[in-house]
Amino acid sequence: MDVLSVEVIGQSIVITRPGSDCAVTYEKDAGTPHLIMTRSWLPASVTSPSAAAFRADAVRAARHKARELGWIE
Repeated sequence: MDVLSVEVIGQSIVITRPGSDCAVTYEKDAGTPHLIMTRSWLPASVTSPSAAAFRADAVRAARHKARELGWIE
């Protein structure tokens, strides 16, 4: 997993890759034990395998943070 920055802003978990423009935001889906991606930004220069790897790492980091916060189990 790449080194990612994880920041909680209100009810959002924002995941970024330092040194890049890659960012994904997740929020707790009200009434369910899930996170939903509410925003995703990957520059056009990011290739498909790299984009998929970033998103996979980002969702794992977001789930980990959400568990720490008690948002999900």
